[in-house]
Amino acid sequence: MSIVSTEELRKRNGGINETLNETLKQDLNIILKLIQKQAGITQSSIIKETEKGRTTIFRYLNILKEDGLIEYKGSKKNGEYYLTEKTKDNLK
Repeated sequence: MSIVSTEELRKRNGGINETLNETLKQDLNIILKLIQKQAGITQSSIIKETEKGRTTIFRYLNILKEDGLIEYKGSKKNGEYYLTEKTKDNLK
């Protein structure tokens, strides 16, 4: 199930081309599935699982946090990512 919609990405990215929107949507949904599978996953683990760069994953996680789909708990260094209740409900 896709939580991140293409329409949301168009609003966020304005004139970005459709192929990039689809790739971004796929990557964001992969991260959501990882967090669903392993609640409390760290940024380092997401980087290893997705084989994406640290900056890319940082940017993706910020998009998901800003959209209220995930939340970060813990210290800046050792924190973990969890799905929000809203996201959990949408995945059911």
